[in-house]
Order: sequence, then structure tokens, then C-alpha cells
Amino acid sequence: MREVMACLFVAVLALGLVVGCGMVERAEEAEVPVEEVVAPMGQPGEITLQGVRDAKFGSHSIQLTQNFGAANRLRTKGIQAGHCEIVLIDFDRSELRRFVEARRGRKLSGELEMHVYEIDRPQADIHVATLQTASEWEEGQTSFDQAQRGESCYTWARYQVERWKTQDGAEVENLRDLFYDLNADEVKTIENSHSPTVRDGDRTVTIQLDEKVIKDLALNENCRGLILFNRHPEARLDFYSRRQANRRYSLKVVAE
Repeated sequence: MREVMACLFVAVLALGLVVGCGMVERAEEAEVPVEEVVAPMGQPGEITLQGVRDAKFGSHSIQLTQNFGAANRLRTKGIQAGHCEIVLIDFDRSELRRFVEARRGRKLSGELEMHVYEIDRPQADIHVATLQTASEWEEGQTSFDQAQRGESCYTWARYQVERWKTQDGAEVENLRDLFYDLNADEVKTIENSHSPTVRDGDRTVTIQLDEKVIKDLALNENCRGLILFNRHPEARLDFYSRRQANRRYSLKVVAE
């Protein structure tokens, strides 16, 4: 009988320890706030990217289906003008994404440096916005000539293949309609808050980029580059394209 009682005592004691440990574990789990379960912050750093594709686009009747992917200069002309001209530039966004994702929690800042070809007005501001589109655009190998099938132009992301579309997939008439509301003078995508003035005689212009612009470029799968434009009704601001080895533009991103 004593042996039976001893066995029962040991069994009850063991069961109590198991239940107690479970209660302690649940209590410890309940005490851990969700906010503390986060990935560690990445190390600070910086990255500089060169352009991988660019082109300018014009709304003049003879330019609507022309491709300028092989041009040496990139021109912006008054976005509200009857014959506006717009520039698209793009970088290795996969490399930028890896850099940004590895530094989550860090404050991001950026600098876009453009080399000035020439301007034909005393001065004008240069504006930057993100290109948000479900369309894939093709730089093209033409300069001031009819776009070949698949090359980008003002009315096609890829001529005779794919129209310009919003990131929701809705087709639009042209590139300007994709990102800009002409009547309201408002940008529909993310517009950068810094718009420096380009003056006659400037060799370069540095545009400070907002963190929201950098994150959209890096992390939004429907962001396919940056848009450059100006709001002066007549100003023509010309920059060197990526094809000019010593004057190609660059994007530097810093994680603090």
C-alpha cells in the first residue's frame, strides 16, 4: 500500500510540474508586446546608381509616335504647354530594393544629379515625380524617328504592343495623362517636394529626393522610373542622357 501511495504522489507531482510550466510559458508569451517582435535595423550606408534606360517624349503631332531612346539629350518643356516634352529615367530598381530592404527603419535621403546640356530661357524649375504604371516601357533604339514595334513613345508604352496604363491597369491616352491632371495642375503619382531652379550657365543640377519618392521607386512593383518635367510655359531644359559616358546622370541614396 505504501508503494502504491508513493507512486500516486510522484504522478501527481509530475502532473503539477507540467501544468505549472505550461502556465508560466503562456504567461511569458502574453507579456511579450507585438511591437517588440521586429527585424533588427540594418546598418547605415549609401549606394550610387547609374541610369539603365531613359527617353524623352513629346506631345507635338509629329512626335506622338516617335521614339527618342537613342538621343543624346533629354528635354523637358512646359507640362501645360500645347506641345509639352517629358523625360523618363530609370535605374536598377532590384539593386535599390535590396539596399532599402536591408536597412528598414533607417531614414532615407537621395540626390539625383543631372548634367545640363543647355536651356533656352534664363531659368526654370525642374520637377520630379514617380512613374507608376502597370505597363512596361521600352527605351528603344531610335532618335527623332518613328518608333519601331515595342519601342516607347508618347502614346504607347510599347508601340503597337501596350498602351500606357495606370497602376490599376486602366489605359490612358498618353504619358502626360498617366501622371498629370492638366486642368487641376496636379500630379497624380508621388511628386517630389524639391524642385530646384536650373539657370543659364549651370553645368549640373542636384535634386534632393524625398524618402517617399525613394521608397516608391524601390518597393512599389508598379513604379518603373522617375519622371522629369517643368511647369514653365515655354522653357526648354535639356540634360545629357545616360549615353554620355562623362556626363551621365546618377542617383545616390543614403540610409542614416
